[in-house]
Amino acid sequence: MKVVVADDAVELVEPDDCKGFHVEVQGDVDVAAMLDSSGAGRLADDGEHALIEIGWVRQAAVAVGPQWDQDFGAMLDYARTKGWIDEGAGAIVAHLEKS
Repeated sequence: MKVVVADDAVELVEPDDCKGFHVEVQGDVDVAAMLDSSGAGRLADDGEHALIEIGWVRQAAVAVGPQWDQDFGAMLDYARTKGWIDEGAGAIVAHLEKS
């Protein structure tokens, strides 16, 4: 699963793949502005990560199978063990990858 940030949209791609999570930045885009305006989350203070709201992921995950809630929950549980969840923000800490 990945969040794609482009000039014109922020989109959740491959929502059924709960084995990985990152933010893919396409082109020269203002990531902070796009995340904020889309409601997906915000840029982390370090500029290398984004905080993607868990609620946004749940809303954006369309056309997923009946097992998705359980798989997504397991992904969140694993992320917690690694410190990749910001509980105060209700967000997943995701690495930014430029494409």
